[in-house]
Amino acid sequence: MLEVVSDLSQVRTRAQKLLDQVIQPSVFSDHHALNVEVFQCAEPIRYDQAIKQTYTPVKLGFEWGPVWSTAWFRLKGTVPSQWASQSWRLLFDTDTEALCWWEGSPYQGVEFHRQDVKLPESVKPGQELTVYIEAACNHMFGVLSHFASPEYAGTFATRESGKLKQAHVALFHADRRSLAVEFELLLQLATTLPTETPRSRQVRDALRQACDALQPHDIDASIDEVRRILRAALSVPNGGVSNTAHCVGHAHIDLGWLWPTRETRRKCSRTFSTVLRNMERHPNYRFLQSQAQAYDWVRQDYPGLFAQIKAAIARGQWEAGGAMWVEADTNLSSGEALVRQILVGTRFWAEHFNVKQRFLFLPDVFGYSAALPQILKLAGLDAFITQKISWNQFNKFPHHSFHWVGIDGTSILAHFMPADNYNALNTPMEFLRADTQYKQSPQCPHWLQSFGYGDGGGGPTEQMIQRAELMADCQGIARAKLTRADAFVDVLMQHQQNLPQWIGELYLELHRGTYTTQARNKRFNRQCERLLQDIETAIVASAAPAPAADRIELDRLWKLLLLNQFHDIIPGSSIEWVYKDSLREYAEIVASGATLLLAASKRASGAPVKAVVLNTLSQPARRLVELPKDHGLPGGALPTQNTRDIEGIDRTIALTAELPGPGVFALDRAEPAGAVTVSGLTLENDLLRVELDKAGRVVSLIDKRLAREGIKPHEPANQLVLYEDRPMNYDAWDVDLYYRQQGSPITSDATVRIVEQGPVRVAIEFTRKIGQASSLTQRIELVAGSPVLSFDTLVDWREEHRLLRVLHPVDVHADHATYEIQFGHVRRPNHFNTSWDYARFEVCAQRWMDLSEPGFGVALLNDCKYGHSCLGNVMGMSLLRSPTFPDPTADRAVHRFTYALMPHGLFDAALLTTVAADMNQPGRVLTNVAATGPLLALRGEHRDAVVIETVKPAEDGDGIVVRLWESLGGRGTVGVMFNRPVRSVQETDLLERPLAPARADGPVVSLSFTPFQIRTIKVKF
Repeated sequence: MLEVVSDLSQVRTRAQKLLDQVIQPSVFSDHHALNVEVFQCAEPIRYDQAIKQTYTPVKLGFEWGPVWSTAWFRLKGTVPSQWASQSWRLLFDTDTEALCWWEGSPYQGVEFHRQDVKLPESVKPGQELTVYIEAACNHMFGVLSHFASPEYAGTFATRESGKLKQAHVALFHADRRSLAVEFELLLQLATTLPTETPRSRQVRDALRQACDALQPHDIDASIDEVRRILRAALSVPNGGVSNTAHCVGHAHIDLGWLWPTRETRRKCSRTFSTVLRNMERHPNYRFLQSQAQAYDWVRQDYPGLFAQIKAAIARGQWEAGGAMWVEADTNLSSGEALVRQILVGTRFWAEHFNVKQRFLFLPDVFGYSAALPQILKLAGLDAFITQKISWNQFNKFPHHSFHWVGIDGTSILAHFMPADNYNALNTPMEFLRADTQYKQSPQCPHWLQSFGYGDGGGGPTEQMIQRAELMADCQGIARAKLTRADAFVDVLMQHQQNLPQWIGELYLELHRGTYTTQARNKRFNRQCERLLQDIETAIVASAAPAPAADRIELDRLWKLLLLNQFHDIIPGSSIEWVYKDSLREYAEIVASGATLLLAASKRASGAPVKAVVLNTLSQPARRLVELPKDHGLPGGALPTQNTRDIEGIDRTIALTAELPGPGVFALDRAEPAGAVTVSGLTLENDLLRVELDKAGRVVSLIDKRLAREGIKPHEPANQLVLYEDRPMNYDAWDVDLYYRQQGSPITSDATVRIVEQGPVRVAIEFTRKIGQASSLTQRIELVAGSPVLSFDTLVDWREEHRLLRVLHPVDVHADHATYEIQFGHVRRPNHFNTSWDYARFEVCAQRWMDLSEPGFGVALLNDCKYGHSCLGNVMGMSLLRSPTFPDPTADRAVHRFTYALMPHGLFDAALLTTVAADMNQPGRVLTNVAATGPLLALRGEHRDAVVIETVKPAEDGDGIVVRLWESLGGRGTVGVMFNRPVRSVQETDLLERPLAPARADGPVVSLSFTPFQIRTIKVKF
C-alpha cells in the first residue's frame, strides 16, 4: 500500500511540474509589446469622457493609485502581419480589476483569473491597434487581502497601488489550452479518486503515460498523442447509476461589501461582458444572474451591454432568474419588504426581458425566515435554492433536496447545493464531495452546481466550462450537464414525491452578530420600511391618483430601501464607505418621503383642518402623537404635555381619542386616559405600578389588572451588561457562545432626575458613563392608560470589541419563548437540552418576543433591534456591538432606540402585534389637510387577530390593493369594511395577479383566514 501511495505521489508531483512549467506557459507565445499610455482620475468617468483626456506614456512596472482611484490605459501598436492565419490575443494585467472597452462598449473584464482578450475578428494583423482599458485600483475583495491569508485572526492588510505587469499581443494556441485543461483534469482525478480502485489505477496509469509521452521542448510534436491518452482516460463512461450535476454558470456579486456600490456597478460591466464573450465560444454554456438591481445598473450605465444581455436572454443562453430585486437578508427585512423584493424584481424582469420567475435564488444569505415558503408560493415560485446552511457551526443540516414547510403550513421545494460552494470551479474534488454529501441521491439523483468566480472575478472561465464538458460522462464522478437553473427545478419537481420534509425556519448557526452590527442602519431601515407604506396609505386615503412624477419617485425610494437590505449591507458586514452611502440614501428616503406624504395628503378633497393624524394601525387604539409647533389646536382639546426629549429638543405630545383603524382623522377632542404619576423611583398608572432602583433597573413590575408581579425577586430587569466581544473568525458577522462568560453587569448608581410628570406621560431619566469611553442616558417612561413600560435610550458608543446587551429576568416559568417574525411568530426553546438548542443562543425577532406561562407573561418589544435571546426566565436583547473588521469605525456614534416591557394575561400574539405596531408605526400628524376619516376597518369575531399590513395603489394603476394576514395562528372570518361602495373585488397573489373573485356585500368584503395566512385583495370603487 505504501508503494502505491508513493508511486501516486510521484506521478502527481511530476504531472504538476509539467503542467505548471511546460504546458501552461506554452499556451501563449511570441509576445509582442504594445505602447502604453495612462490617464488617472480619482472617481470613475465615462468612456466618452476618457477618450478625450491627455494620456502619459508609461512602461511595464508602472505603479499607480491610490486605492479606489481609476487609471485609463490606452494601448497602441501593430499586430504582426505574419499572424494573419493564426490565432492571437491581447494580454493585459494591472494586478487589479479592469475592463477592456471596444468601440465604446464594455467588451471583456480583465483580472487575476483571465488576462487574455480575444478581440473581434474585424481586427486584422498588420493593422494599427488602439485599445482602451479602464482599471480600478482594487481587486475582487476590494482593497483588503485577509481572505487570501489562512492565518487571518482579526487583522487585515490593504493594497496600496496597482502595477502594470503586462501589455502585449501574443499568439494563442487553442490546442495547448485544451491540453492544459485535459491534463489538469486528469491530474485532479488522480488526486481525488479513492486510491487502489480499478478506476484510480486506470487514471494514474494514464497520467503516467501522458507525462512520458509529452515532449517539453517540442510540445506540438507530442500533443496529439498526449491528448489521445488523456481523452481515452477521461471518456470512460459511468456505465451504472450515477448522479447528475446540473452545472449553471454564475457570478455571485455582492452589491455592497468590501467595496461601495459605486464599484459594484463596474464589477457588473466587467463580469457581464466576459460572460457574453464566453457564450460566443461555448454555445452550450448557460449563465444565471439573480439580482434585478444589477441589470438595472447596467441598463443605466451601459445601454449597449444591456442590449447584448437582452439578446442572450431571448435566445436562452442567459437566465435572468432569482426573483428578488437584490439577494436580501430575510431575517431583518420586514414581511412587506420581502414581498416588495419579489414584486419589484419580477416586474423588472417581466418588463425588460419578458421572463417569468420560477425560483428564489439566495445562496449567501444568513438564515431564512419561516415565513418565506408562503411568500414564495403566493408569488408563483416553484422552488427555493441556497447552500449557506452548510456553514452551520454545530449541527449538520440533514437534507439537500426537501419540502420546506413554513409557519402557515405552506410547502415549497428547496434545494441546498451539496458542493457547499456557490462559486464552484467544476473540479473533480468538488463533484466527488458533493456526490458523497448529497443526502437525497436515492430519491432524486440530481443536484445543482453553481460555478464561476464572483465579486468581480468574472464568473465562469473557459476552463471551468471545458471541464464540465469533459465530465459529461466520466467514470468515478457525477455526470456534468451544462444547463439552466429553471431546467433543474423542472427535474427536481419530477422527483419530489419521496423527498423529506423540514418544518419551520432555516436557522444559520453562524453570523449571529449581523442582527446587531451597524445599528443606525437597522434603525433607519425599520423607519423607512414604515414610511414608504404610510405614503402609499396616504395616497389611497386621498382618493386622488398620484402624479406620474410622484409615482416614479416613490418607486425610486422603494428600490433604494430594497438595495440597502442586501445581505451584506443591512446585516452590518460591509466597509465604512458602504455605510456612509447607506446613511445618505436613508436620509434621501426620509426627506423625499416626507414630501410625498404631505403631497398625497394635500390631494384629499374636503376642507382642511388645523391638525390631522395619519393612522395605519389595524386595530382601534388611542395614539400618543407629537404635535407640530403650529398645530393650532384650542387649549384643552387633547390631553397634551410640553416636554424636552432625550436629545434636548422641545416637543409637544398628546393622546388622541380612540382611532378606529387606518385613515386620516382630525385631532379635536379626547378624554384623559386616566392618571399617571411619578414619585421618587416609582411610576404608576391605572394598569401598572413600577419600582426602579438607582441603577435604572426594574425591581418591581406589577400588572394591577391581574395583581401579578412580573419581575423575579432579587433579579432586577433592565440589567445592562457589557461583554467582551471577540469572535473567533468573522468580526462584524459573529457573536460566539463564549461571550456569555465575560460579562460585566452595570450596577452602579446613575445620576437620576424626574423629567416628565404628566398628564400624558411620566419619565425618570438615568445618566451614566459605561465602558471605557461611552455614556448612556435612559428615560424610563409610562404613558397614561398604557400597559407598556418604555426605555427610551441614547448612547454615545465609543467602545471596541464590546457588546452591550440588556437582560430582563421575569417571574415566568416556561420551556419555550415566542418571537415575532414576518407575517407571524415562531416558538424557540429557552434551554440547552440539545446541540440544536444551544446553537440558537442568539436569534432574530422582528418587533417583539414573549415568555408566557398559562395566564401570565411578559413581552419585550423594540423599535429597531433584532438580536434576542431567552435562557430560562431571562429575556435578553443585543443593543450595540463594536467590531473592527471590515469597518474599524462600526457603530462608534450616537445611537437612539427604544425597547419596552409589557406584562399581560394569557399569551395573545394578536395583542402583542398590535402593541408592537403602535410602537413602530407612529401616528403622523399633518397640518392644514383634509380629515378623510376611516379608510377601512375590520369586523367580526376574528378581527383582532387580523393585521392590515398594506394599503397601496394597485401596480397597474386601476384600484387599490390591501394585504392582510392572520397573526394569532388560528382560523376565522373577518369583514373588511371600506369607506365607500365597492364596485369589484378580486383576490390576487403577491404580484397582484388575479386568483379568485372575493365576496363583497356593499362596502364589506368577507375573508376567511387559516393560521398565519396572507391574503391580498384588489378593490375597485
